[in-house]
Amino acid sequence: MELFFKSDLLSDYSVPKQMEADTNLRTVGCRLEKLILDAQTVSDIRMVVQRVHEATIQATSLLNLHVRRCIHDGVTLHGIFNGNWITKAFQEVTVGDKAPSVDSELSKTRRLLMPDIRRVNRTGLTQLMQANANMLETVGHNNCWMHFQRRVHAHVQIHLGLPEAQYKVLSSDERKVRKMQMLRVTHDLLRKPSDMLTSDACHHDWVHSERTRLQIDNAVGEWNDKPLLYHLKMKQKAHRFLFAMSVMSADREAAGRHAFSLFPLRRSMVPKHVRFDKKSFNDALQGLQNERLGRKRKAPGDATFSFDSVLNYRCVRTTKRWRIKDGFTTDGICARVQQERVEALPKKRQALTSLPHRGIWAIDELKRVSRLEELHVVGIDPGKKELVVAVDQDGGEHVRYTQRERQKNMRSRQYSDENSRAKPCLVRFAEEDLANTNSYSADVETFRRYIWQRQAGMADCLAFYANMDHRHRRWKSHLKSQQSEEKLYQKLHTIHKKGDRRTLVLAYGSWGLVAGKTGNAANKGLPPSIGVGLMRKLGKRFLVSPTPEQFTSKTCCKCLHPCGPWTEVEAKMKPILEKRMKHYNGIRGLRICQNENCKLPQNRDRTGASNIGLQFSRLFTGHGPIRSMTAEDLEFHRHNLCLKCDED
Repeated sequence: MELFFKSDLLSDYSVPKQMEADTNLRTVGCRLEKLILDAQTVSDIRMVVQRVHEATIQATSLLNLHVRRCIHDGVTLHGIFNGNWITKAFQEVTVGDKAPSVDSELSKTRRLLMPDIRRVNRTGLTQLMQANANMLETVGHNNCWMHFQRRVHAHVQIHLGLPEAQYKVLSSDERKVRKMQMLRVTHDLLRKPSDMLTSDACHHDWVHSERTRLQIDNAVGEWNDKPLLYHLKMKQKAHRFLFAMSVMSADREAAGRHAFSLFPLRRSMVPKHVRFDKKSFNDALQGLQNERLGRKRKAPGDATFSFDSVLNYRCVRTTKRWRIKDGFTTDGICARVQQERVEALPKKRQALTSLPHRGIWAIDELKRVSRLEELHVVGIDPGKKELVVAVDQDGGEHVRYTQRERQKNMRSRQYSDENSRAKPCLVRFAEEDLANTNSYSADVETFRRYIWQRQAGMADCLAFYANMDHRHRRWKSHLKSQQSEEKLYQKLHTIHKKGDRRTLVLAYGSWGLVAGKTGNAANKGLPPSIGVGLMRKLGKRFLVSPTPEQFTSKTCCKCLHPCGPWTEVEAKMKPILEKRMKHYNGIRGLRICQNENCKLPQNRDRTGASNIGLQFSRLFTGHGPIRSMTAEDLEFHRHNLCLKCDED
């Protein structure tokens, strides 16, 4: 079983040999008022952002109603993952000087199910709405293929899983057997017709009937000896799987669970970033200028709006070496300008020939070009509450970066309180009424009630959330998150002493590759965290190597024997802590070595980080892992990888 823990395991997580940012591209952020000095132009851009935002809200509402109605009535959805067709939804909910291209079924959905709405003027905004339509195409298709297999597994657990009361009385071995059965049933539902069934015989009839009920084979059509994921990624076929997603979502709702989204829906009332390129920039500003002057088109002598004539290049530090690539994005407060080098630098060779100083690299790639003596290893245990716990393998020095620290630096509580205090009563009442509806329901009538209820308070909500204070807080929160992360980078740099010629390598726990992503058990009941994004940011400044972390938190960092809870101390402290804490769930992270000759008290996260660094060193030198896995554990892990491989 040692081969399972070798660094080639990382290929199962789809870890690239290296991940480095493109040195020929960069993004510079600044205030919109600094990028554009003319006050009237700034005001026009904010008006454009508001109109595109409102049109996107109404268009996504119409598209979600259309998906549900077509599934209910058996109407094909062949254009739902086509950006050009999605543009027709924007035309249905806006007005303009040109006649829109009409889709009869989409118009029928608007007439039958949509409430009366205020239609914004789309004159000059065609390009911007097309960009949002292309974005909805991508997000909608990704929502289909990325989550389908995991949703099928949840569907199996709803129908075949044990009630919670019965599941709790099972032993750990019985639970593992039960989980394995559910994974095998999921595999049978998603298998090619030519593949053999792997689940127990008692589930075969249900598998055949449920496969027919979900119409998986009908959605695929010709398998051509390709896996299901291949067909899910084909945009020509992806819309056929929406029926199965609708059935699974309805079953979850009937079982008292949360339904899931069938198509992207803009729920946020705070305007988001809009991307301006050269054409859309000129069309949008020219359209608003014509509207103010009461004319249909510009006068023959009027100059066009261009980046060179409107933008202040000094504020974005543009030199002769850099030029604006694809324009800029803005939400009315912050502007982000993407630039590219005029003379592009040659791309680095993919094959590693010397020891790198940054990037995310597999262990085998580092073994090929270096020795352990050339590396200064720091083990990192990623987590949800303790985002990073780093332990130096040389001297035991450690660094912590917690979710609470990050939220404090970003002033999350302060900004939330400011938003609550400023919220008018009409907006608060509208949101409370909206909480009684279901925006994820697959049922047409249930989702229709949500849309109508939201439309009743739409005017008040849009007026309140159009306030610039919301976007200003969002921008300041982003800046403070960068400052908070910079403190972590400085702490990690201090571990590597001056004069040490070795390269600092962060042996990052492999859970960091999927941390923070939806569907993971560790995310249930906890607020969102940065997760895998933090590992990628560290990879831009340090040499990062994902390392298998199985059993690292359950193994003593001194004698490598199993460690477990310190029951004596927890029993002694329980009465005291129950009085101080609202919800007492034990002393978090407290562990003690179960070896009678060791009995070392330790913290779980710090122990895990230390063992991850040790695991990296052992795998780097060709030794085995700190602990091995059984064949049953290996099969269980590989089944889990099949459900997670689409995330990476």
